[in-house]
Amino acid sequence: MEARTAGSTPEQESEQVKAFPPEVEAAAAGDKLNGAEESKALEFLVGATYRDVQDVRVQFATPEGMKPLVFRVQAVDGRRLTELEKEHTEGDNPLTADADTIALSAAIVAESVEVIIDPSSGAKLDPHSDRFRGDVPSTAIALEGRFKYQAGLLDGLAGQIRRISGWSPDRVGQASRAVVTASGN
Repeated sequence: MEARTAGSTPEQESEQVKAFPPEVEAAAAGDKLNGAEESKALEFLVGATYRDVQDVRVQFATPEGMKPLVFRVQAVDGRRLTELEKEHTEGDNPLTADADTIALSAAIVAESVEVIIDPSSGAKLDPHSDRFRGDVPSTAIALEGRFKYQAGLLDGLAGQIRRISGWSPDRVGQASRAVVTASGN
């Protein structure tokens, strides 16, 4: 699990790896913890938060064929994701509202992406730069334009950003009935 440390640069942060303490690993495996172990595990779990930074590889179609690109993305705050969804949805009823999924995906990617990397040359492009945006007012609109005929890549990237932001079924276990011992009540 990658962790960001206060005061470090994104490059330093993306290279730091913070392992779960053994107490958290034991609890995840279903082992019973003593008071001190439980305390240590809880300190880790409720400690300072961080933004996970990950690289997502895509295959971008060019006239010369498929070209790999890497998007360095970071987790997005859950409330910000909700705001973006509201900004790109028409209608008040969540069951009947229409979302502009392409614009929403572009907005999520724009909110998250730090850099786009060409792995074959190592060249890096800041998608928030004037060079990338050109004369459009926002990174999201520039991404929509650049991926107009490959909007599925933006949708896939947005899905990966949601995943690292905690929206992934594999990160939450199945609920099970708690075994509670009655004490005379």
